[in-house]
Amino acid sequence: FGPEDYFEISPQASLWGSQNTKGQIVMNGGLLGLRNTTWFHDFSALWWFTRCGHKDQRGLWLVLFATWSAMTASDHTLMAQGTSFESRQFAYPGFIFLTYDFGFTAALSHLRKTFLRIQITWRLIKLSLQDKSTQHESSDGGNESKSHALEIPTPTNTSWFDGGEWIERFKRPLELPHVLLLPLTSYAHRKANGKIVDLPGLKADVVNSDRQSFVIHSKTFQNVCTKNKCWPFVVEDKK
Repeated sequence: FGPEDYFEISPQASLWGSQNTKGQIVMNGGLLGLRNTTWFHDFSALWWFTRCGHKDQRGLWLVLFATWSAMTASDHTLMAQGTSFESRQFAYPGFIFLTYDFGFTAALSHLRKTFLRIQITWRLIKLSLQDKSTQHESSDGGNESKSHALEIPTPTNTSWFDGGEWIERFKRPLELPHVLLLPLTSYAHRKANGKIVDLPGLKADVVNSDRQSFVIHSKTFQNVCTKNKCWPFVVEDKK
């Protein structure tokens, strides 16, 4: 398996990641999958700009929330349904990011209560912009409507990729605009050719080292490569 297998779940995503092992945070900065897209170039610049102190994850969470809020409050929403549609904007209280320790759990708690608003608004905006592009294509070429529609990625399957009735840890992938949040456990994915494959959980720590995972994420190398987990790159010394 490679990073592209996880991106295949949600082709619209330019960024994938997962939580920490205990399921306390939105996204862990220890392992991220990135696509070379204009969106991610802009996103990474904003993340770098907001990094403060010895923890860079607070900036990651803040930019994720700000990006989703901006998309659901931009002129796309006004074009889609009129000014009343702004009530569907994803909003969040800024104080949850005042400190890293508070944002550690508060950001995930807020997303759990509001992620459906992002998904629903995303689908409605995309559908409306596609309709407007089709309607205007014959009259003015539809160039402006097409450009707006292209700026909003197409959801893959938000009705299924909803985290899987999660309370703390995601049970299924959670698809959001430009982003895919992956579960820590293995996931049965149906590929484009119809074949079902069991994708390993994205990462595991040493405590859960018996669980199959894409990588081992740990602050210590002790026992990380036991049971030939690093083969053929590292051969376990059994002496």
